[in-house]
Amino acid sequence: DITSPYARLEDTVSWGGAVASQNLPSRGASFGLVAIAALQSVLTSGMVFGWAPLQLMFEDEGIFGWVCEGGKGPCPEQTLKLNQVYGIATSAFCFCVWPTGIVLDRFGPRVCCMMGALFFGIGCALLSISSQEYDYFVIGFSLLAVGGLPVVLSMMHLSNLLPEFAGTIITIFNVCIDVSSLNFKVIYVLYSYGISRQDLFTAYAVVPVCIFLSAPFLWPSKKYEPREAPRATETLTGGNSDSQPRPGEQPPAPEAQPKAPLAVASFARQATSTH
Repeated sequence: DITSPYARLEDTVSWGGAVASQNLPSRGASFGLVAIAALQSVLTSGMVFGWAPLQLMFEDEGIFGWVCEGGKGPCPEQTLKLNQVYGIATSAFCFCVWPTGIVLDRFGPRVCCMMGALFFGIGCALLSISSQEYDYFVIGFSLLAVGGLPVVLSMMHLSNLLPEFAGTIITIFNVCIDVSSLNFKVIYVLYSYGISRQDLFTAYAVVPVCIFLSAPFLWPSKKYEPREAPRATETLTGGNSDSQPRPGEQPPAPEAQPKAPLAVASFARQATSTH
């Protein structure tokens, strides 16, 4: 006896006669997963766009000052070199949207999230150890940008767990990308209190490590499909003779098979649908 689409752990949806089962978390657990996903997205997804405080930190440390005349900045050459770091990283962020989508569709949100956390952690490590002798600033910041993207994209399917809040959840994840650009501002404030860049990025590497280790326990191997209210597929007759057509009566017309949801329909049907 099912009283609510959230009253059982396993929801069964009938699509054109085919039955697909998927283990879905409870309603309360779904809210918790969305909250955790939003937190992880804020901590990683769009940090590349908060470049300005990081540039101030690099200028204070004299990063790329060695390209200036006399080996000490600031100078236009140093500014140009720093802007190149930002330009390459943001270009990598935009370019990797398509490959990230391929990984998400082929391997699922769990692998996609772990991949992003791995890239992000390597980026933090490289920014921590980079110096004039070991110039990994470009690749480190680029990995930081590329790593944040799979984390947030792998969370988008969670909106299917709470279809009545799907638009709100998608909006929250999009806002998380913008909010995460403030993280470097917080890091710069801590830097101004005397904490070194090396210590700051080493400590921040704990974030992708936690995301990587928790992903197998939090996120599914396949995307959650839209949660549907279960529908009855057959009528129980109780076995009495009234369920059979009487002589001379026409048998009841077979019940029309329900159409597949528009989200999983063919492209032609989606393009011509009026709903």
